[in-house]
Amino acid sequence: MPFFRVRAGYGIDAFSCANIMQNGIPPTIYANTVRVTNFWKTVDETIFEIEADNETIAIEWRDALIHAIGKIEQYNPETPENPDTPPGPLDVWVKVGTWTKTITESPTVISGLPSAPKGVIFWGSGLSGNAFGTYNDAGTVVIGISDGTTHRCLAYACQDNVSTTNCYRSTSARGFHIVDPTATGSGQIKETATISFDSTSFNMNWSGTTLACTGLYFVFGGTDIQECVVKEQKEGTSGTTVPQIVTYSGLGNQFDFAFVLNQFTGSASDPPPWPVTGFANAFHSISVHAGNDNARTWSANIMAANAQASTSNTAARVQRTNRFLHTLGSITNARQQAAEWDGWTSDGYKLKWIDLPATNLFWTGLFVRGGKWDASEYLQPTSNGTVTALVQDSTSEIRGIMGFSVNNIDIPGGEGGTAPSKFAVGAQDSAGNKGCLAYAGNTNTSNTEESTVMVSNKFMKHITTATTASSSTTNAECTISNMTTDGQFTANYTTTDSTARQVLWFSLSA
Repeated sequence: MPFFRVRAGYGIDAFSCANIMQNGIPPTIYANTVRVTNFWKTVDETIFEIEADNETIAIEWRDALIHAIGKIEQYNPETPENPDTPPGPLDVWVKVGTWTKTITESPTVISGLPSAPKGVIFWGSGLSGNAFGTYNDAGTVVIGISDGTTHRCLAYACQDNVSTTNCYRSTSARGFHIVDPTATGSGQIKETATISFDSTSFNMNWSGTTLACTGLYFVFGGTDIQECVVKEQKEGTSGTTVPQIVTYSGLGNQFDFAFVLNQFTGSASDPPPWPVTGFANAFHSISVHAGNDNARTWSANIMAANAQASTSNTAARVQRTNRFLHTLGSITNARQQAAEWDGWTSDGYKLKWIDLPATNLFWTGLFVRGGKWDASEYLQPTSNGTVTALVQDSTSEIRGIMGFSVNNIDIPGGEGGTAPSKFAVGAQDSAGNKGCLAYAGNTNTSNTEESTVMVSNKFMKHITTATTASSSTTNAECTISNMTTDGQFTANYTTTDSTARQVLWFSLSA
């Protein structure tokens, strides 16, 4: 049978292309025999190589592709011949690193990037004396996102060594924002930073000179990252039928990756940012979705209840779920609201709500178009050794991986779970740069074991014993190797503990 080149729009992501190559277009949409033998992605288009009986069938297959996927460009079938030489890897890059801020308002400049960044994820911690490679009490955790113009971050703080928990949550229109749990009023808000991008660098532009702090970054760019945008979205309490599918629009295009910060907002009627207003149940989650496969979704959920005896199981806990949005309840283990991913649209995405919010729920996403993104998980071993994980595109050259590990194994549907609030956030790039923030909250053994944090040069590292900063210990250390062209990577564990944690990850590949 002759070969044809079907030229489709760039909006077809690599995951969908691989699925079409393996399984064809669903027979309910197109029933003729067509064999997809290869596909390539360039900056401007996606090219399928197909083998069909004749040109008429090739055209019919092209037309059916519109209904199966969406965006394609019209084409004239080529004269049967061998297809073009496949293009090389996409022009995408990732850099992971650690930053440290002294007591100054001078910008922190991350330089030496291959080109201008398109987006960045920050995470870190900081109170006076916080430093790389050392434990610190009164843990604060910050996770932020920026597209170089718009910034958002979540701040989480719990005071150490108090008989009743003092917990805070806050959100800010900054890339970084520290809350001091030992202070009150306006003194709670410490260091903040806006983000700006230059041709081969980005800047953390600080305001506030009272603290030294440290953290990490996952920054990415390249010409094949076509668009990156930070946008907030909201769901209210309207509608009572569940499950129900809701479409969220306003992104302006069809995207490939979402990294979302979800913070329970109480009764807030306006979107963030909100100032710190006092003690609060500090719960939030990080959610990820990659590609067109709805299963490539997960969320990591963290909760610390305020005004609780720190020896109580309800004072702090974590969960992981296979849903896109999932909020832990206050004190109880029941979910408050939950939504599953239901697909991208030409201007946004759809969520299938399982439990609608009781009050307005806001979330902020870093949405990326272009590049090959994947999201999945692997199980951390309980003895030293290696774990190999695969991305969906077997031809990928992985540029960077970011991982989230919570002190809990897989929970079907994300229900239940009373594990103490221990988690780790780490990343590594293909050049071997890496770093991790580890946090330990309540351990249910002593009212002085409330919060310990450290930043290290590992992909993943857990605080396994948390008493005071001077006596806390870590374990479950790993680094990443084998980021090869065959779409896999290896997690190398040199120390472990008895907990078989689920490590959630996402990757960007060329």
